[in-house]
Amino acid sequence: MDDDFMNTRVAESCRSAVSTEDFDYNFVIPKSLVIKLKAVIQAERNKRPKSKYFNTEGEDTDSNNEAIVAYFPGVTPRFTSEAVFKMAEFYNVVKKCSAWRADMEWLQTTKWSEISANPELFKVETDSDDLYLTSAGGKHQELANEVMEQLEGACLNSTFRLSSGEGTVKVDTLVGMLARDRMLSDVIINFSVRCICEALGDCYALDSFSPTMGCPKPPQTRISTFHYLVLPLHLSNIHWGVVVVAIAYKRDVPCFTPYYYEPMCGSSYSDAMELAYTSTVLPFLKMWHDQTMPHEDYPVESSKIWIKSPKQPDGTSCGVLTIAQIYSLLKDSLQFSQGCVTKEDISVMRLRIMWMIVMQPEVSTVANQVAKEIEATDIELLSTIKS
Repeated sequence: MDDDFMNTRVAESCRSAVSTEDFDYNFVIPKSLVIKLKAVIQAERNKRPKSKYFNTEGEDTDSNNEAIVAYFPGVTPRFTSEAVFKMAEFYNVVKKCSAWRADMEWLQTTKWSEISANPELFKVETDSDDLYLTSAGGKHQELANEVMEQLEGACLNSTFRLSSGEGTVKVDTLVGMLARDRMLSDVIINFSVRCICEALGDCYALDSFSPTMGCPKPPQTRISTFHYLVLPLHLSNIHWGVVVVAIAYKRDVPCFTPYYYEPMCGSSYSDAMELAYTSTVLPFLKMWHDQTMPHEDYPVESSKIWIKSPKQPDGTSCGVLTIAQIYSLLKDSLQFSQGCVTKEDISVMRLRIMWMIVMQPEVSTVANQVAKEIEATDIELLSTIKS
């Protein structure tokens, strides 16, 4: 198959009775051609109305073995939608492997030992709180080595999980989403925020999807035992911000105080962030109060507070700064908001976030999942023999 010739051709599709075994190829075609085939397959799917009662997405073969077949006219072979899906997944894995290599190269080639920056984020958790300027670099290198060791021993399907089980990150959602100069994803942000809240114990984290997908049921624990509620916000233009609400029931007049921060420190996102507060956070707080303290007066709302620093030094670190600001606020510290942030600070914070993820005590890999299944089977067999 001549790739240049094929790239000039227009892909077509049809429905045809096939035997899927005849289309189970052991090769892939160039990615650009796979993209063309996927497009015509989707167009063919759209020709048939979707069922009103069942989700039939992805079901391209009916009871008569009629399947969607995509092809380039005058050229063989032809491909079923299943074969095209497999090739697309192959290129997804290639992309993730390339991201893994790039992340490892960043960890290996960055001169950590020469970086004296020691930002506040995860200082205590990484045992970096009592470092001198001359010893900070050595600690950064130690963290980088530990992260590399974990990533070298993991597969793309390995999962790092908080002890509470409320936060998980798979390796294939970690690589290419945190190291270097990457934009942080919802998975990384939500995990990091839950990690912070779980460590402090008196803070509650809402998911970044809450404004669009809805909030969960409030905890059964009395709201007055919590000091903060956090809602990370995925704003437009792939930008991050946060609303943190200080919960104060032990004052003479109980109150909620909203804090807003977005790393551009402008006014472009003010309306969107305040809307998220009024439409998502306040209803959740009201429900939580009514369910756990129904006979107590509802707190008043204090004046909103906008945190105007630090400002991000580049175009991709908004997620990192959002996590750092949450960490500082929840620790009742003003250190982060009173300083400026350098590119070295950003690199160290990215490294520490990676370390916090991969050093979680509960890690699921293919090997230990198989081991658990074997152990469970052995126990079941022993109980059968004894009985």
